[in-house]
Amino acid sequence: MDYGEVAEIMCAIGNHEEQYGEAVSTLAAALILADKADVHTSRVRAMDPTLYDIHDRVNNASRRSYVDVDAEARTITLELEIDTTAVSVMDYFEIFISRM
Repeated sequence: MDYGEVAEIMCAIGNHEEQYGEAVSTLAAALILADKADVHTSRVRAMDPTLYDIHDRVNNASRRSYVDVDAEARTITLELEIDTTAVSVMDYFEIFISRM
């Protein structure tokens, strides 16, 4: 891999952080979308629900996620199926939307 590609990947990784990062390239934008779309119960890290952090709460409530890219319409849609017995819809979106 040449140094230009390495630098672009490093920049994308460094800029995908939710609060301060920006999509500085198409690669960075793709990384942000992939990171946020990879949400599922299999990613819960804590075994005890009382120890869940924000990631575990979101992942625990997620049953299915699907990304649809419509190149012609230039849209990307993230479809999520969540378990509302694990977390309320409002709580889920309060957690998840701030991370997008």
